[in-house]
Amino acid sequence: MHGSSSVPQDEVARINAAVANSRRQGVDDNQFKQAAELGVTKINIDTDGRLVWTRVHREYFRDHPENFIYAR
Repeated sequence: MHGSSSVPQDEVARINAAVANSRRQGVDDNQFKQAAELGVTKINIDTDGRLVWTRVHREYFRDHPENFIYAR
């Protein structure tokens, strides 16, 4: 399984709100069970961390623009 595989749906909604043009969906918990029953033994999680990292920073940039100096 790959790509937003274990990001909770409430986090997916925050990511989509904070990241322009984001249409992440994540994988429903029930799909994990079905995948395991079908023999999936590897779930990539790097995407999850990157999405959360991006969301946290985008929210901060959006909410605190006064804390950034723009170089020219």
